[in-house]
Amino acid sequence: MRSNRFLFNGISGISNWSESFNSYTNKGDERFKQSFRSVNPYLNITISKISIVQNQGCKIELIFQFLLAVIYVIGCLCIHGFTGAPFEVEPLADYLRKRTNWEIAVPTLPGHGDTLSLKGIEYKNWIEHAERELQRLIAKCETVYVIGFSMGGLIASYLAVHYPVTKLVLLSAAAYYLNPKQLFLDIGDMVKDALRGRISENEMFTRYKRKIKATPFTATLQFRRLVSTVRPILNKVEIPTFIAQGECDGVVPPKSAQFLYQSIGASAKKLIYVKESRHLICHCEESENLFSEIHHFLLREPIQ
Repeated sequence: MRSNRFLFNGISGISNWSESFNSYTNKGDERFKQSFRSVNPYLNITISKISIVQNQGCKIELIFQFLLAVIYVIGCLCIHGFTGAPFEVEPLADYLRKRTNWEIAVPTLPGHGDTLSLKGIEYKNWIEHAERELQRLIAKCETVYVIGFSMGGLIASYLAVHYPVTKLVLLSAAAYYLNPKQLFLDIGDMVKDALRGRISENEMFTRYKRKIKATPFTATLQFRRLVSTVRPILNKVEIPTFIAQGECDGVVPPKSAQFLYQSIGASAKKLIYVKESRHLICHCEESENLFSEIHHFLLREPIQ
């Protein structure tokens, strides 16, 4: 197990500095934390108070604290959507960073980011990039969660099937795409703003104008192939899963969330709808409540 490897490394390093342990604690907790990190830099350690009197007792306390540090190392991978960038999930990543000491990774998928360059990119490139980020977290962490937004939700589901992920969070995940009813309402709002001379202030128009121009048709085909690849294996997702969907999403229809809930093989799963949210669910007005629910879901012990 990974924890055994960490423990072995830590215990083998004890002899180098256990004799001076008391002097370290007298100089404050930070020196103690640094000593642990000199053994393994990936450890996240929180120590409230250390009080040791005898050298022998010091060694026992040292091993005990190190064991706690190893067990609670947690990683969390957040994956953005098609033609998107990390900003789509960054509010949730920031929320978790402020409340945990987890290792949070928010990669940019190939061809994505502030400037789109999707020509020649295949859907397998997106999966492989996410796989490398996940493998990096798995090498560091005892527990790993994966969060996926829109297309990132499909990639996250793929990873949950093929890797030892502990929990899965799907946000506006695109098992289906385009919500004609909501899209019609959004277009109506754009027309009204255009007639009033305020089209440049319309959020939907400004967000998707650039994407439509910069997205080659071949990239859209790759997105569809990704969806077609992942949908048949959703029944193999067997870890606790949290699904959230905006009711006003014009890109991913509500039936996508229902399909995911019914298709995923996990017995422990939860589906919520966010009433006023459009597609960018991490940026909606109800995001704080959503993030709180996600945080509590990830903290809860898995149902056995």
